[in-house]
Amino acid sequence: MGLRMEKTSNNDEFKHMPPENVAKYLTQMQDQMRYLGIEAKPLFRPSAFRLNANVAKIAQDMGLLLALHPDIPIEGKAERVDESKIVYCTANPPFSPLGVGKPYTEIVYHACEWDKSYLDDSKTLELMDFLGEHRDAFVSNFFFMGDLLDGQE
Repeated sequence: MGLRMEKTSNNDEFKHMPPENVAKYLTQMQDQMRYLGIEAKPLFRPSAFRLNANVAKIAQDMGLLLALHPDIPIEGKAERVDESKIVYCTANPPFSPLGVGKPYTEIVYHACEWDKSYLDDSKTLELMDFLGEHRDAFVSNFFFMGDLLDGQE
C-alpha cells in the first residue's frame, strides 16, 4: 500500500513532510504515472504551491522541475534550492488574473471540479478569448513548462 502522510492540513502536506519521506512519496507519484501510462515532463507542483526547503531540494535532486507561485515562498532555508529549476506561474484564475507575463506566461488551472481554479467551461472561454486577444505574444513563442529549462526561451 502507499506511503501515508503523517500530518496534513489544508493542502500543507509538502510544507510539513519530513525529509525522510519526500523521496519515497515523490517516487511513488512517478511510479503511479508510469503504471498508468501517463507521459509528462518531470514536473512537481505541490498542493496549493506550498512546500518546505527540504522538499524543494530533494525534488530538484530527483530531476524534477518545480512549478510554484511567486507569492507563496518556500518555507525554511531555501538557499540550497536552485532557482534556475523553478518556473513561477504568472496567472492562476480566479486568484490571480490572466495576463501576459515577462519573460514568460505561466497559467495554472486546477484539475478538480471542486476547486475555484478548475478549468470549467467559463474559464475555458475566458482563456480562449485571452489567447486570441494576445495571439502575437504566444504564436511564435509558445513552450511547455519543461521547455523553459531546455534553453528554448
